Amino acid sequence: MSTGETPRHRKQRARSSGGGSGGPLLALGTPTGSVLVYSVLAGDLQTELTADGGTAGGAAIHCVAWDAGGQHVFGGAADGHVLQWAIKNGKVKCKLKAGKSPVFSVCPLPDGATVLTAGRTIVWWELATGAQLRQYPGHATPVTYLQHVPLPGLDGEGGYFVSAAAGGRVVSAWQLSRAADGDAQPAASVSFALSAEPSQVCVTRQPADDAVLVTAVTTTGVLHVFERQLNGVKKKPVKPKLTVRVASDCAVPKPLPVLCARPGSEQPTKLHLCHGSFLRPAFERLPYETDEPSLCLVRADPAAAPAAAPSAAAGRVKTPATDGPVRQLAAGHLSTGRKRRAGDASDAAPALPTAELPLEQRLGGLVATAAGRPAAPPSASSMAQLLVQGLASKDRAMLRTVLETEDPAVVRSTVNALPLDAVLPFIDRLGHLLRFADQSFSALQWLRAVMERHSSYLLTQTDLDSVLAPVYSSVQVRLRCFPRLLQLRGRLDLLTGQMAARRKRTAAVSSTPAEPLLSYRDDSSDDEGGLLGRPPPSPDDVSDMSDDPEMDDQEDQAMEDEDGSEEAEDAEDLEEDDEDEDSGDEDEGRAHER
Repeated sequence: MSTGETPRHRKQRARSSGGGSGGPLLALGTPTGSVLVYSVLAGDLQTELTADGGTAGGAAIHCVAWDAGGQHVFGGAADGHVLQWAIKNGKVKCKLKAGKSPVFSVCPLPDGATVLTAGRTIVWWELATGAQLRQYPGHATPVTYLQHVPLPGLDGEGGYFVSAAAGGRVVSAWQLSRAADGDAQPAASVSFALSAEPSQVCVTRQPADDAVLVTAVTTTGVLHVFERQLNGVKKKPVKPKLTVRVASDCAVPKPLPVLCARPGSEQPTKLHLCHGSFLRPAFERLPYETDEPSLCLVRADPAAAPAAAPSAAAGRVKTPATDGPVRQLAAGHLSTGRKRRAGDASDAAPALPTAELPLEQRLGGLVATAAGRPAAPPSASSMAQLLVQGLASKDRAMLRTVLETEDPAVVRSTVNALPLDAVLPFIDRLGHLLRFADQSFSALQWLRAVMERHSSYLLTQTDLDSVLAPVYSSVQVRLRCFPRLLQLRGRLDLLTGQMAARRKRTAAVSSTPAEPLLSYRDDSSDDEGGLLGRPPPSPDDVSDMSDDPEMDDQEDQAMEDEDGSEEAEDAEDLEEDDEDEDSGDEDEGRAHER
């Protein structure tokens, strides 16, 4: 939602005229991708702005903002686009792609040529060319607030802007400067520390000394006022010069939340406050004085204010007519019909007066916890206060008491309540504890919670590398041992696997039975005589067969035939040798005669 003022309204305001469709305008982004522009004076819808000039149906519009002249409306969409509409004709004048992530905040600069957009990172764009002039690290959560700091002569480059994010407890101020080759990542010029997440931020300029006055209202209903001249980089977060709280004037005071606040234009400066509830708000002007750093206002509770007196007609009593038969009902007949449960308080015996109770029961009634209920664990505020005291006094026993807590819920709530000025000393202490094996696990758990909760504040620190140097060194030392440990684990796994396999083989061999379950014998037909099932010959039969004379004669005859064949072969060989010798003698004789 954003408000603006048309040129027609400026003319009407000069003539002190208050009618028509002009006047202040109210722009609302819708989930259907359109922007609805309402006229505050007319109380009616003036126009509907869409991405294509037709019906709505695009990506949801997360944020809207007016330019300095009140003639254009900027909208950030869920698909990463930023659109610029002209109020005069309702058409899209410029559309640029800011990225793939949704755009949660947009801020057109007074020069009319550039615009700031933010999802989680903040980008400075040039509208004419769509070029990216600079990228800022931004915050770890979606940026919900962007505003240009009004300084004379610094509408564009060289000026400043402030940002705040969801869940963060810091408002950061950045300087507008174009990126150049070799430039390091820009850091926040100033960080304003808050006690809780901001719900409303306003930035104005003090005409006397050109100092910037920042008012921030937190979600807990506390107002913080900062005063600072933006002329350099400050590493440590700036504390508020004035903190305003509002309490009721009842017998038991209770806090009344501050809903919104902003500095006025009058001199000396006064703070315009709105506190109480949205149904019955209370407005007042408070002089801006920094003599006391904290101020508590005691005001009447709007909820406890008496209601308006009824009119005479409403308070007139009418007497009913009783001409006919009348039946009067006693109190017992007016039953509500509610079934009573067993053990209901209404069925219990009436309580004795306090004076008649014994002393033991009187003392038991003074106990804060109810009977039968365990005592509540220590609250996160007490743990955070104990942690801050331990860091300030460097008490090791006190810090050990806090860091030994391993409950994730207690750790998160304690870190959420930790002041910003104690974050860096706490990280330094955790980096020291990481060197010890017995305290490294709890230190890592606390360090992770601090990084997740206060990452937006850490990103604004220019000396973040030196702050996290002990943590980096401890982590690197631990990582050096990992390769050797992995090798040792692999060898141990190999040995244990071999031992397990050997046990399985041994168990399989031991489970094998000693006696065979089945035995099969194959009888040979060549040696033992046939496949007809005849029994093999006995040794006596074999000896009888060897004593048979016929078989002996046959064997002798076969042996004689073999000997005769061998003698005939020997005679043939001798005859061939003689012939060879005779032919050789003849050849020698012929040669001699010649």
